[in-house]
Amino acid sequence: MQYAIIDIEATGGSPKRDKITEIAIFLYDGTQVIDEFSTLINPGIRIPPFITRLTGITNKMVSKAPTFGEVAERILEITNEAVFVAHNVQFDYAYVKAEFKRLGIHFRREKLCSIVLAKRIFPDMDSYSLGNICEDLGIVVEDRHRARGDAAATVKLFEILLEKDNENFLYDSMVEISAYQNLPPHLPATVLDGLPEETGIYFFHDKDNSVNYISRSNDIRRRIFQHFKGKSTRYWKMLMHTYDISHEETGSDLIAQLLEIYEIRRLRPRFNRRSRGNRFSWGLFKEGEKQGYDRLSIRRKKAQDAPIAVYNKEEDAKSILWKKVKHFRLCPMLCGLEEEACDNCAKMGGACNGSCLGKEPAAKYNQRLGKALKEFRYTHPNFLIIGEGRHLGEFSVVCVENHRYQGFTYTTTDAISNVEVVRDGLKCKMQDPSVDRIIIEYLKKNKLDKVVRF
Repeated sequence: MQYAIIDIEATGGSPKRDKITEIAIFLYDGTQVIDEFSTLINPGIRIPPFITRLTGITNKMVSKAPTFGEVAERILEITNEAVFVAHNVQFDYAYVKAEFKRLGIHFRREKLCSIVLAKRIFPDMDSYSLGNICEDLGIVVEDRHRARGDAAATVKLFEILLEKDNENFLYDSMVEISAYQNLPPHLPATVLDGLPEETGIYFFHDKDNSVNYISRSNDIRRRIFQHFKGKSTRYWKMLMHTYDISHEETGSDLIAQLLEIYEIRRLRPRFNRRSRGNRFSWGLFKEGEKQGYDRLSIRRKKAQDAPIAVYNKEEDAKSILWKKVKHFRLCPMLCGLEEEACDNCAKMGGACNGSCLGKEPAAKYNQRLGKALKEFRYTHPNFLIIGEGRHLGEFSVVCVENHRYQGFTYTTTDAISNVEVVRDGLKCKMQDPSVDRIIIEYLKKNKLDKVVRF
């Protein structure tokens, strides 16, 4: 078996928007490197200053370099019939695949992540970043954050992993090879052949074509293949009831999350029990006033309730609320965390203002409580989130209006001037605090999507 050990550098963090600036490939046959290729690549777009500071690759350096199209044939040749290996393989693979997609070429290779393999073989390491794991194993990394230097270090790491792989974790980590061997007899292999390596949701159907299970993934193909490596009784029971698999690409991970919830609630699949009934079943509520002071409580959410925030477990809700109480010097009793009034509460580290004993004006306390609750709401009542679409030239749009999710749609432009047109195209509308929480958490982590207020 041959392994194409690869590292790339790029202009940014989105393979659908950004481009490769450098690529290095070492073809390894399990014993030695038998071929190699590395080059700077002219991305056709400007390299941001912070990327240049990280990699040292400047716009001048790539100005006379070949384009990806000019080296595509060589990359296809050296990776042909080889396993695509990288440290965090999903990152490098996504960029290479996207570059080929722009050329109208379908690129697919079996993937293997050296991070996943390292975690199996060396389970007690503090960090699995390339720099740290190489330092722990005594591997010298030359030219860190450059494609050839990082790829060469990954080759040395891979050699060590192969040498130490006494339990054959390598084979177990290559999802597709083993998955085909574990298919139920009634599920033809052709069902798996056409699965896309794209973001979206997928459906497992029973023999009557009813949907038994729904889930989402940033790589539909890989995630479905992983199901056929599952060893739990529940997994195998589900697979033995699977006669067909379908999918829907979304482009955007946020839309995949929203569509997953929508379809689970609409279809109520048999094997999505936890998602159907117990997800986000606890809520944080504003319960009115007590002598002018606003009060909070945590309790199970009912169908007609409109909580400030929702949680999977009661302890999760209490843990987050305690952090707010301590940070904003709120009263534990007024927040429903203590049953009795406290004077200079010990749990507050002596920082309680004694609001429940009337030691602080209600207006001042309520103002501070309002600041604490801000992060549970959107920062603006009306806005659109414009993200990646299902293909090049398309954009996804998620609409929030009056602090509530209204649905999503797709468009061919990210410069939206007519909100009415967006409203007319919205689908999968839901009014549920759990959906709004997902969007709020997504916005905290994702800095690539464009937010347009209206």
